[in-house]
Amino acid sequence: MLEIVYAEYGNKDVTSVLKSKVVNDKLIVGVNNSNFGDPKPGVVKTLLVKYVEDSEEKTMTLTEGEILILPFTKSSKLGIFYTNNRIPHQILTQSLNSIKKASEKHNVDIITSVWEHIPDNPFFEVMCPVRTGNHFNIAYQICQLLLTAQSSKRYETVSYLEHDVLYGEDYFDFEPFDGNVICNHNYMGICKQGFQNKGQGDEPLHQLTLKFDFAFSHFRNTLMESIVRGVNLEPLHSPAYLRREAKQPSIHINHGHHFTSHFNIYQKKYYPEHPYWGKADDIIKNCNL
Repeated sequence: MLEIVYAEYGNKDVTSVLKSKVVNDKLIVGVNNSNFGDPKPGVVKTLLVKYVEDSEEKTMTLTEGEILILPFTKSSKLGIFYTNNRIPHQILTQSLNSIKKASEKHNVDIITSVWEHIPDNPFFEVMCPVRTGNHFNIAYQICQLLLTAQSSKRYETVSYLEHDVLYGEDYFDFEPFDGNVICNHNYMGICKQGFQNKGQGDEPLHQLTLKFDFAFSHFRNTLMESIVRGVNLEPLHSPAYLRREAKQPSIHINHGHHFTSHFNIYQKKYYPEHPYWGKADDIIKNCNL
């Protein structure tokens, strides 16, 4: 159980602000003037936090520009989820619930970029001020999340999580890898007719994990390029991706209103049930397809 006892930002009491940002006994917040106001203009401020975790009182101090994550984890794995909120809310909920289950099992930190607040989002939200609905927007949201996480200086990898994908509970169960990019090839689709196998071996962003430093460099460049021309989000000029097979397949939900691509690679043969995911009709109903 996480309890915020006292918090001070530049000698300003911000205890109530931090308490309001605790979601499901977890707190992720940027240490900045946007969240706490600016009690000392022109001065670099510190955030002092006193909190109780597992019946033990602890203290943490952070500098303006860093990110506060409580309970403190030693995870080197980060997952970033981005959405334009333009798909059925049920799909967003099912996707986030699957990510929550997987991240808790494998101790992965998750942050999200959204166009609109998701009331039942179990993770820290960053509101996206840019809303154009194209690859520039996705690159912007990804950079927004990478910048948010960068100050922690502890993440080695970042996995990309899209709003219309269900992730198996062992999706984050991968070992340290050489190179810059690893791709999970164990994924399928689902539509109103049932589960679908993929028809070609695409390596979509929603199944990629990148080394954090490489990801930051790649998407910073992608964002700049996308201002003037169309771009691929995947790092196509990287050396060949390493390949992995997650224990359970990810499920790409083919709902017809896509923020990203790769929705047309699935076979037209349909299956009513899957050993791990259960009956297709249940997912179809829960996702309002």
